[in-house]
Amino acid sequence: MLKRPLRHHPPLPRLAAARAAVAAAAILLFIAQPLAGQRVLPVFGGGPGTWAATLAFFQLALLAGYGYAHLVLGRLEGRRSRIVHAVFAAVALGATSLSFVDPAALRPPGLEPTIGVLIVHAASVGPAVVFLAATTPLLTGWLAAARLRRPPAGDGRATDERGRPPEPPPLHRLYAASNAGALAALLLYPTVLEPSLGLTATHRLWLAGLVVVAVLVAALGLAQALRGGASGDAPAPGAPASDDPATVGPPGRPVGIGRWVLLAAIPAGLLNASTTLLTLDLGAVPLLWVLPLGVYLATFVLAFSAPGDRLGERVVRFAPIAATFLWLPLASGAPWSVLPLLAVVLGGLFVAGLALHGALAAARPPERDLSRFYLALAVGGALGGSFAGILAPLVFPDLWELPILLVAAILVGAWPRRQDARRDRRRDRYARGRPTSVGPTAGAPSPPSIDDRTPPRPGWFDAAVWRLNRYVLAGVVVLFALVADQAPGADAAIAWFVAGAVVLAVGGRPILLAGGTAVALAAALLATPQPNLFAARSFFGILEVRPSPDRSVTQLWNGTTLHGTQPTDPARRLQPTGYYVEAGPAGDLFRVLRAGPEARLDVGVVGLGVGGLAAYAESGDRWTFVEVDPLVVRIATDPALFTYLASARASISVDLDDGRLALARTAAGAFDLLVLDAFASDAIPTHLVTAEAIADALRTVRPGGLLAAQLSNRYYDLVPAVAGAAEAAGARVLVRDYRPSAVEVAAGAFPSRWLVATRSGTALDELAAAGWNPVGAAPPLTDDRPNLLRFLRWSFG
Repeated sequence: MLKRPLRHHPPLPRLAAARAAVAAAAILLFIAQPLAGQRVLPVFGGGPGTWAATLAFFQLALLAGYGYAHLVLGRLEGRRSRIVHAVFAAVALGATSLSFVDPAALRPPGLEPTIGVLIVHAASVGPAVVFLAATTPLLTGWLAAARLRRPPAGDGRATDERGRPPEPPPLHRLYAASNAGALAALLLYPTVLEPSLGLTATHRLWLAGLVVVAVLVAALGLAQALRGGASGDAPAPGAPASDDPATVGPPGRPVGIGRWVLLAAIPAGLLNASTTLLTLDLGAVPLLWVLPLGVYLATFVLAFSAPGDRLGERVVRFAPIAATFLWLPLASGAPWSVLPLLAVVLGGLFVAGLALHGALAAARPPERDLSRFYLALAVGGALGGSFAGILAPLVFPDLWELPILLVAAILVGAWPRRQDARRDRRRDRYARGRPTSVGPTAGAPSPPSIDDRTPPRPGWFDAAVWRLNRYVLAGVVVLFALVADQAPGADAAIAWFVAGAVVLAVGGRPILLAGGTAVALAAALLATPQPNLFAARSFFGILEVRPSPDRSVTQLWNGTTLHGTQPTDPARRLQPTGYYVEAGPAGDLFRVLRAGPEARLDVGVVGLGVGGLAAYAESGDRWTFVEVDPLVVRIATDPALFTYLASARASISVDLDDGRLALARTAAGAFDLLVLDAFASDAIPTHLVTAEAIADALRTVRPGGLLAAQLSNRYYDLVPAVAGAAEAAGARVLVRDYRPSAVEVAAGAFPSRWLVATRSGTALDELAAAGWNPVGAAPPLTDDRPNLLRFLRWSFG
């Protein structure tokens, strides 16, 4: 009869403290991510590229933290590693003083925005983030070293039936605790911290938490050093070797570090690419940042937990279906409704990520090698994130990283399955008494029993039917939601859904599925109604210039948003079109202003597009356009593409700058009319619609002048937000919803929604007589609480 077992591995209180430290560090690490992203967003124009670069920075910082931990654990003995880490914690705490500095002051001039984002993050939060990232591998390494000091069997202490101390809890579960803490942080940030506390209070709370974690980790290291004696980490004499259940990993074939890196890199890249796909349409707002990141982390939590071990093959079978759904919004090339888009992208990311992370968890090494394993995961995460967040926007003209990563996921995820299939075939031959291809040899291992064999895999036809059944069932729900909501992308989605079914039907083998996916996505991304006159990608979006199907106008597209047009007919070449037609709100504004005593106007426009508003310029006017995207400036100033600026009748200047920063440097009363026209794209620059931004914009308008905002947007109702901000600054507000007739649409008019505000003068009375109306205002957004999702339209209906 066994005595009550004594624990010679790390006691539960110490293990519980380590779990608490790991979870707290993860919470702070993943609060820092959206917090840092929001702080730099106004400095870099508020575009989706800011978050892609932020994701890449944190993945690189995670690599730095894991690399540091691996170096400390591998090169330093005992107490030295604790002392070094305590010194580094003090340095990280001291360096956080830069996090109080305005990010604009940290941005080096003249660099690519992506590089600028990385530098600002490195200067403000870099050391603290590296310290937090190192916590999990360091504590795991210290506890693993303590387990190696367990006394051997036969020392007179309680043992199990094998004569050794009872098996301790597996330390790789600390990784799941770390990801659970990160997931909790991502849920808390957009739902509690940002809306309730604001950015400033959240920042202070984060700094306080950083001090607490530093003290807790230092205390754990000190306790470990004192418990371990002078050597700290030296194993006890006769400590168990690699066959100890506390130090061995899961059974199976050894796995190389390259496979660890690949299995970590592909989901990290898919996270970045999926987030870019969402934010290009729905905007760079924290909830749309943290939802994909939360799904990604949830796959880690599941994969490294007991339920994840049981999901295994079931998730792998669903992975081809999820991968196919994941590329449907990209292939459609037109907007989807919010809920179906979120369901497809997040669901696809979840299944694909869980399949790959499950393979990663199954390939984990013995606990003594977990530091190297964590380092490989960090290398993979940094490579995948850097590929999708840094390299892809500079190299690819479209969102090519998503199809590349999906094809890679199919191929890499299939490696163990192909090897399992070969093993199953060998076992089948043994069971039926058939010789192998080499033939029976002396000393050959005895064949496995029937009971040991894995269940046979379904044949190609059965597998195809199984996949198609589930694909069609899920697809009917998604397509019904799109059609019922009259989403612009519904027709294209149906066509590409059928193409996806064909890919799944013929993709019985991974190489065929990967090839079919690659062909379908290449066709989707390369096929356009007309050949592009220009196509390129920048930090702020994916831009294409092409003629309309009837070639009557030249169009500028940013993703799925039509940004502007110009007639190709020379007689109509300089007529305003789109949102700016003379019958619409823009025509009203210029008729009212030119009817005043001052015929010459000083006009400012934030947002260039194709320069269509310049069609209203008259001789003697002074016009200033402010545009943050150099690619848009290049397109609008190229007479081979658009001629509004080149043919303008007034003096036109174009400033390459963020609108908020440019207005802050503009003198008070500089404009008779200031137009904010940066909101037609679905990726809203939130920092331009806060109360502080609108107040500063009104400051630049002369007494009696007008602040106008072109607020047409598919996904957001921005009018209440801007109206609330203008009224808070003491201005009167009117709005006009323009719905063109069929004749006007045929002539090139777009439906549009404009808001106008002024602090004085009679211009609003004249606009009211022309059909402009008062509007209900909402509590405005602020720089400290920029919660744009309050104004999200969940449907097109």
